[in-house]
Amino acid sequence: MPEASTILWIATFTELEEASGVRNGSGDADASVLFNLCGFAVRAQMMHEGEWWLAIETLEARSACRSCGVFGVGNGRRRVVVRDLPIAGTPVVLVWSKPTWRCREPLCGRGSWPETCDEIAVRASLTERARRDICRRVGRELDTVAQVAREFGVGWATAHQAVIDHGDQLIADDQRIGRVTGLGVDEHTFQHANASRRTQMVTTFVDIDRGRLLDAVPGRSGEVVRTWIDKRPVGWTDQIQVAAIDAFAGYAAAIRDRLPDARLVIDHFHAIRLASETVNDVRRRVQQDTTGHRGRKGDPLYGIRRLLQMTWKKPERHRLATPARRPRCR
Repeated sequence: MPEASTILWIATFTELEEASGVRNGSGDADASVLFNLCGFAVRAQMMHEGEWWLAIETLEARSACRSCGVFGVGNGRRRVVVRDLPIAGTPVVLVWSKPTWRCREPLCGRGSWPETCDEIAVRASLTERARRDICRRVGRELDTVAQVAREFGVGWATAHQAVIDHGDQLIADDQRIGRVTGLGVDEHTFQHANASRRTQMVTTFVDIDRGRLLDAVPGRSGEVVRTWIDKRPVGWTDQIQVAAIDAFAGYAAAIRDRLPDARLVIDHFHAIRLASETVNDVRRRVQQDTTGHRGRKGDPLYGIRRLLQMTWKKPERHRLATPARRPRCR
């Protein structure tokens, strides 16, 4: 519910709007063009606490009954307050003088109905173009939901719902993925375990050439990969030339099953990690065979455990940076 100060301000703004002092008059058309919300016209504007308050009305002069089709008569107006896109960095609040209509047909059982608009949903606190812009900023510009919510003057849940509603439409678009010749499949920890849940894993699909995340699907199994590939359009799998995975047998079996013509490789990170683990296993085995115990401080193999995992350039720098000490002259 709006605060008492907000309600008082809306009432004051309405009185000023009905007076001639703040109406645009001959400038209605110019202000409406700048406002650029299809089907609406700006009737008045005022600056209030650092925000632009715009009084708007629809251009439709009449509305037909949805039950019988007879044009209705005016039945009063309601004030609807929503937030819109900012103007030159200044927040904008819209006060829509929303008309209601009453059917003139005595036999029609509909009675009255309010005017509707696609850009301002029922009981909405944001216009649809503002909700689309919130989704764009979170998805493309990587702004946080909290940051965008503060700028638009709404709660976190309202801004997050806008991201979900418009983001789901973008995700469901088949043209979003486009042409992919290199597919990367990897696991990712989505939620860590705590006292009430287990670790939640997701399988991520990446376009290797563009470095773009295509999708993230709950679960970690070969069946997850098969199901995701089966949902792609016809002919999409024929263009995959390379499939990079981690060292998980389930992913490898799914790729061989669904992408038999693609070249299966292990990605760079996991190949290096497997090699490092193998070197460590060999070092520990040799340590046990030669000394009969685990590595301890002063053992040669234990002392070079990190040196064995360096690249071919780093040992050279390490040798040059730590020359042998010369004996001190007494």
